[in-house]
Amino acid sequence: QNTDVDTLADVMKVILNTPFTNTLDNNEKLNKIGSIKLKTEHNNVVDIDFYQKEQSIYLKYTFNQPINSQHLQFFAGYAKDVFFEIPVESWELIKYVAENK
Repeated sequence: QNTDVDTLADVMKVILNTPFTNTLDNNEKLNKIGSIKLKTEHNNVVDIDFYQKEQSIYLKYTFNQPINSQHLQFFAGYAKDVFFEIPVESWELIKYVAENK
């Protein structure tokens, strides 16, 4: 697990600028290929797990309680049952930044 602040900041910049291209319900069977734990504003903690299904890459947000932000509470309520598809190129960039910083 990488805990370097600069690396995590760079990874977060990539994630925040990554568009979601599709969604899947939480009950899909996906292969987990990576994970990142981030501390966000107001000391909130989120686990972002990355999954693969065929040629597609998905991420899933899991927020640790309590959530100290109304905006994050709203998003966490929506995101808890959803896998978000991201472009494969974005996954490659996230993986590269996380592994090479």
